[in-house]
Amino acid sequence: MANSYRTAALLGLKPQPSHSCLNPVSSTLPVPSGAISGYYTAANGVSHGFVRATNGTITTFNVPGAGTGNDQGTVPGYINTSGVITGIYRDARSVSHGFVRAANGTITKLDYPGALATATTCINDSGTIAGWYKGTNGLQHGFVRSTTGTFTSLDPPSAHQTNAWTINTAGVIAGIYTDTSGANHGFVRATHGTITTYNPPGSGNVGVLVPGGFEMTINTAGHIAGYFLDSGSVFHGYLR
Repeated sequence: MANSYRTAALLGLKPQPSHSCLNPVSSTLPVPSGAISGYYTAANGVSHGFVRATNGTITTFNVPGAGTGNDQGTVPGYINTSGVITGIYRDARSVSHGFVRAANGTITKLDYPGALATATTCINDSGTIAGWYKGTNGLQHGFVRSTTGTFTSLDPPSAHQTNAWTINTAGVIAGIYTDTSGANHGFVRATHGTITTYNPPGSGNVGVLVPGGFEMTINTAGHIAGYFLDSGSVFHGYLR
């Protein structure tokens, strides 16, 4: 069955990533319980994570080892329905690492084996994590981490750099990759590992990996929502 797309554009408006470090305060979508996870940036440029409970209580947190300099610190990216948070922290050398914070506050650091840098971008309700890592050659690759702690690298065919951006309850992953010409493309990875690539109709050459090129999410039915730049550098939303 052919894929169908719906697009939308708001003249003069540019969607902002929920993970954008340009915003002094950023939050992820609330989970069904009403808990919200996010981060704020202090006057000295250091980011700190927080969780807001349904009663309005805000708890701040920092990953042990997170840097205390400008553009360092703790940046949560996603919270699942169990209240488990995943994200990145930047150490004193501004190197990115992944982390998982359990609902009870216990923090586990995550690094793809042998990677120069790691980011955990999303966690589903079963605890499977998607993200990216920088290999020893300096290139970025996607990964999925199983609930048992096993890491699996993933790259679409012809990918130069890859970001596994979001994962649904079934373990289906959506993300973007950049080819050798600098153009961005979308991809979907099925639970058994098959990768399908796509381009929203009218999408142009963005030339920049995350953040900035695509922002997306995938629901339980496998529908993907995101946005893209056309050849005239105009932003459009899409639903696949």
